[in-house]
Amino acid sequence: MSYASLIREVKRGDTIVSMRYRQWLVQHGDDPLPDWVIGRIFKQMLATPRVRNGTFSASSSSQCLRRQELAFLGVQPEFGMAPDARLMNVFNDGKWRHLRWQANLLAAGILDRIEVGLPWPRMRAMGTIDGAGFVPADHPRVSWRNKEFGWELKGVNPFDFKKTADKDKQKDEHLAQVHRYFVQGGFDLYCILYEDKATNTWKEWVIEPDPVLIAEAELEIQELNNAINNNQLHPMLPSCRARMGKVWEQCPYTRSNGVCENAGDWPVP
Repeated sequence: MSYASLIREVKRGDTIVSMRYRQWLVQHGDDPLPDWVIGRIFKQMLATPRVRNGTFSASSSSQCLRRQELAFLGVQPEFGMAPDARLMNVFNDGKWRHLRWQANLLAAGILDRIEVGLPWPRMRAMGTIDGAGFVPADHPRVSWRNKEFGWELKGVNPFDFKKTADKDKQKDEHLAQVHRYFVQGGFDLYCILYEDKATNTWKEWVIEPDPVLIAEAELEIQELNNAINNNQLHPMLPSCRARMGKVWEQCPYTRSNGVCENAGDWPVP
């Protein structure tokens, strides 16, 4: 981004993270990280992945309800499958991408916290956000000043990055995830930042709570809890029964071994 573009972004005031981060990168991007930042990142490197069964994950918001329920119950999607080296490499890319951003945003004073847990025991829900902070008191947009924001990073392929940037719109599933975080964390604002995996170009959106999406998030989590309370899975989607469609193709419980179909109304151990 040119200096003129940076000035325009600062004056426009439609981002929270980007305008400060670009300035920090130019001035301090090659500086050694402070010891306290290294300590926090080291702690994350030692952390073991959380056990996801037994809670409904915010990152699964808007997915098929039956899929979320099977995951909650700890049903294994791929029995006897060998680890996929390519997929594990993708996961590692995402992990290190997050650590890089988190380290720099902490050092820049943009984030106060990283990997913030948002437990909601009453609704059997859990979420972990990438980071959180407060909007500076001198932010160009007066209505955002001093408000608490959550932050979410998404590494995306070049095709998806261009598509979302051209439309100036985030993916629906990411908006659903963020609104679950609004419900669980009580944030005033939320930043979603997409980074192009090929070029490291990024785009940020600042989301304000949408009452319609908030209501949908609350309804979804209630529906999921009702299913567990009643020992009754939601039915398979018609498209999945017909073995067709994007949802069926991308679901870990359908294509390879028919786990979803075999679960019936309630999986039997």
